[in-house]
Amino acid sequence: MLTSHEHLLKHRHGGGNTFPEITVCYVPWSPGQPFVCPVRDIRALEAYYFVIAAGMDAMYIPYRRIRKIMCAGGTAWEHLSG
Repeated sequence: MLTSHEHLLKHRHGGGNTFPEITVCYVPWSPGQPFVCPVRDIRALEAYYFVIAAGMDAMYIPYRRIRKIMCAGGTAWEHLSG
């Protein structure tokens, strides 16, 4: 099974659906409802985190905060808690 990082890399560099169709759901720094980020807002996929454009700044989100990756309306990857 692919990790969330591997899944995003796979789609970014081919071998799957087109990258702009993907949406990432992640938990922000404080617990609560997950945020939804269209993948077009992702600026970089680094080793331990991905970078999201936030106005003139950037937010660095660790991959462990990703809860779901959705592709064309369906779930492509989901965090399994437990």
